[in-house]
Amino acid sequence: MKSLALALFAASLLARLTSDAAETVTSRLSVFSPSSPVGEKLKQLDPVYLDALEVSEKPIQDFLASYRASLDRRLESARQAGDLDAVQLAEIAIRKWDAGEIPLGDGKMEMVFVMKSPEVFSESAKKLEMVVSRLTREDRVELAKELKARVVRIGEDFGAIPSSPLWNDKILTYTFTVDGEVLKRLGLASGGMAPQRPAREALEDHGVTFPQGTQAVLTTGELVVRNTRRYLYFVQDIIAKR
Repeated sequence: MKSLALALFAASLLARLTSDAAETVTSRLSVFSPSSPVGEKLKQLDPVYLDALEVSEKPIQDFLASYRASLDRRLESARQAGDLDAVQLAEIAIRKWDAGEIPLGDGKMEMVFVMKSPEVFSESAKKLEMVVSRLTREDRVELAKELKARVVRIGEDFGAIPSSPLWNDKILTYTFTVDGEVLKRLGLASGGMAPQRPAREALEDHGVTFPQGTQAVLTTGELVVRNTRRYLYFVQDIIAKR
C-alpha cells in the first residue's frame, strides 16, 4: 500500500513538473495563457476580437521571443569562449525561462529585460484597454473585468506596475547610450565641450533621486547609472524624450 502511495505521489509530482515546464514565460505573459481563468474564454470570442487581442499583445510576444533568442546567443558565446562558468549560468537562465520563471534583474541580460519591459508592456496595454472598452460597451461587463484584471496581472509580471516583484529597492547598474543632443538637453555638454557639472547633479535637476550607495557617471558616449529600478526607469524616460 505504501509503495502504491509513493508511486501515485511520484506520478502526481511528475505531472505537476511537466505542467509547470509547459507554462513558458511566453505563455505566462499572454492574455490567452491556459493557466489564466479568462484565457479559454478569450479564445472563444469572435474572430474580430481574437485578431485585436493578438495584435495588441504582439509587442510583448515579439520582445519575449527576442529575449529568449538573446539567451541562446549568450550561451553560444560562452561556449565559444570556453568559459564554463558562463556556460553554466546561461544554461540555468534558459532552463528557468523555459519553465516560466521571469528574470529579477540580477545580471546584464536580465537588466535588458527589466529596462525594456515597461515600454513594451505600455504599448500593448493601451491596445488591450481598447478591447476592454469595447467589451464593456457591448454589455460583456464580466468578461471585460476579467480581461482588465489579466492585463494588470501581466503588467505585474512585466515589471511595469509597482506591485511587481521586479519593482523593488535593489540597487542595479545600467549603462545608457547617449549622444550629443541628449547631453545638451541634460546640460552636460555644449557645442562638443566637456561636461560642465557632474552627471548626478544634472539628473537630480530632472527629478531623479539618488539614495545612499547610488551614483551616475558620464563617460564617452555612455551614462552609467547605479540606482534602483524606479529611478533607472526615470533616467530611461529622460533620455528617450526628444
